[in-house]
Amino acid sequence: MLTKNNFALLVALGACAYACGAPKPQPKAPPPKATAAAQPSKSKTAAQPQVPDVTLTLPKGFTRRTEQGVIVVSGPDPKLRIAIATPRVSSTPAAALAEVWTRFSPTFTTKPREVIKAPTPPEPYSAVYIGNYRVEADVVRQGFFGRAKDGKRYVLLVEAPLQELKKRQAQVREVWSSARPRGFSPKKLGAKDAVTLGDAHVKAIEALAEKARAAFELPGLSVVLVQDGKIAGAFGRGYLRLGDKRRKVDARTHMMVGSITKSFTALMLAKLVEEGKLSWQDPVTKHYPSLRLASAEQTKALRMWHLMCACTGVPRRDMPILFEWEHTTPKKLIAKLSTFTLLTGFGETFQYSNQLVAAAGFVAARAFGKGRGLGRRYEQLMRSRVLDPLGMKDTFVSWRRVMRARRYALPHSETIRGEVVPVKLDYERFVGPYAPAGAIWSTANDMGKLLAALTAKKRPAALPVSQLPELWKPRAKVAARASYGLGWLSGEYHGAKVHTHGGATFGFRAKLVYVPAARAGYAILTNGARGSAVMAVLEKKIMATLFSRPDHSDKTMSFLLARIAVGKKRLAERVADGVPAARAKVLVGRYVGRELGRVRVLRKGTRLLLDTERMRSAFLPLKPEPKDTHKEQYILADPPLTGVSFWVEEKVKGKPEIHLQPNTDHYVLRRR
Repeated sequence: MLTKNNFALLVALGACAYACGAPKPQPKAPPPKATAAAQPSKSKTAAQPQVPDVTLTLPKGFTRRTEQGVIVVSGPDPKLRIAIATPRVSSTPAAALAEVWTRFSPTFTTKPREVIKAPTPPEPYSAVYIGNYRVEADVVRQGFFGRAKDGKRYVLLVEAPLQELKKRQAQVREVWSSARPRGFSPKKLGAKDAVTLGDAHVKAIEALAEKARAAFELPGLSVVLVQDGKIAGAFGRGYLRLGDKRRKVDARTHMMVGSITKSFTALMLAKLVEEGKLSWQDPVTKHYPSLRLASAEQTKALRMWHLMCACTGVPRRDMPILFEWEHTTPKKLIAKLSTFTLLTGFGETFQYSNQLVAAAGFVAARAFGKGRGLGRRYEQLMRSRVLDPLGMKDTFVSWRRVMRARRYALPHSETIRGEVVPVKLDYERFVGPYAPAGAIWSTANDMGKLLAALTAKKRPAALPVSQLPELWKPRAKVAARASYGLGWLSGEYHGAKVHTHGGATFGFRAKLVYVPAARAGYAILTNGARGSAVMAVLEKKIMATLFSRPDHSDKTMSFLLARIAVGKKRLAERVADGVPAARAKVLVGRYVGRELGRVRVLRKGTRLLLDTERMRSAFLPLKPEPKDTHKEQYILADPPLTGVSFWVEEKVKGKPEIHLQPNTDHYVLRRR
């Protein structure tokens, strides 16, 4: 349910998955000297910039032109620009990036903070390098250098205002990931390439799971592997709580699956459609007459499927979920939709929204569920339409049922210094008012039952078989070969379709994957924030095993461990030890915000805490970098809100304001 924004857009290419901290600034490079080779020449024999011969997909509203041998793609806001070029120099990736910047954006001469080599370059590249640049004046820049297997070289650059990129990052990924050398035809894997999983495969995956778990200091994980409607293997490794070796994780351990709940909600709605009780094209107001968006036109146009597609232009708004969940109910959540500003038109771009999916589940619950309250009605509807028919007796929306079973793992996260620590279990209750978007608890064994139904040669009637294509139908592009459907993300593995969803809460990470060509699927459940890295390693291994492809899991693990270490070191260089006493005295007090409600800054010993009434996290100053717009910056240093940053402004002496802008929305908390 929770994710952190990452503007390393090349991850979408499949180049790598990595965790980067805030790198140390590097000195500004001097402007490049003019040379004969760098100047346009009127001579017919002089070398002219070579326009890269690539195929390219442009989203609606984007345009293309060629300047100085550079293909320039502009977004609806012309300040959002993407460049694709063949570099003239070949000495180093950094030099190639710099040379293309001089043609694309001559005033930008800053060196990259770092140039990272991807561990496993995607086809058709033999090597891939990513150049990261510091954000200056709220402008984000990114660079990519790729060397194709035929020796040709390509540079891709992006330059965009921060807020515009946040709004259109999926469309930028689509452009970047569509750029391929013309004539390149990758091998597409199919059913003939799939491998039947055996005991040796399962044992190798389990061995890697334990190796990765220990390396990343993940407390525990459980995994299920399914093929041809049967569980090929299910196991747990590690512990319910870090350091307590008496209580081990197994395939029956309960963990939260976070946003995978969205896929379950989609199955629930699909079952109602199959029963004829609901249509995807129904106006939402048919089933919930009082629901409103910002305008009457938007409300009238809103259909049931729009709530599930992440394509309506509703921006991601997680801060109110975290700060105000105790004062939120399903009815208040739905009423709040009328205050949301849509950033784009319906279907224009991918914009992930927990609130809309939650609304979809509650709208259906109001119309077809049984019980008191929308939460209970949703739980009953999920049980009757999805969980019970699939035999998933050990999967729950209700916390009470999970606590009664007494087989749950405890969540874990990290401090800002990288120490793995438990998260208070009670903090995870924040998902309650948004249950259809992220509240489900399950086990590896139970997730295997859903995958067994999906991978069976003849799918059981427990699934909404006729509606599954609707769930996987592309509704919003996430990248060139990845799209969001209705509660499911669909992508490719070397041309083979993959239907999936991930999930994240404060202290749990999970992944559900179905691979039709291999007649297989898997689920990974973890009880720690480092679970994301462990899952990335395991997925490399599992997918390579399913199709007998080269296994790059060890390379991926080494790369991620190195990136985590670098990130911790660089962040440590920016985080100060504490808030000066004089400044702390000014900051302590009560604050209130229109979106985030009441917040307090408390002093506890030498520490300052941000208190949202139910959750508390200590915060520390961040040393400003050169050209930072906001000089008084802070970062939350321990769970549950580790890594959330904010800045303070004091327009009136003695009346500080706390500002947060994690996505496109800007939240202000004013001192009372």
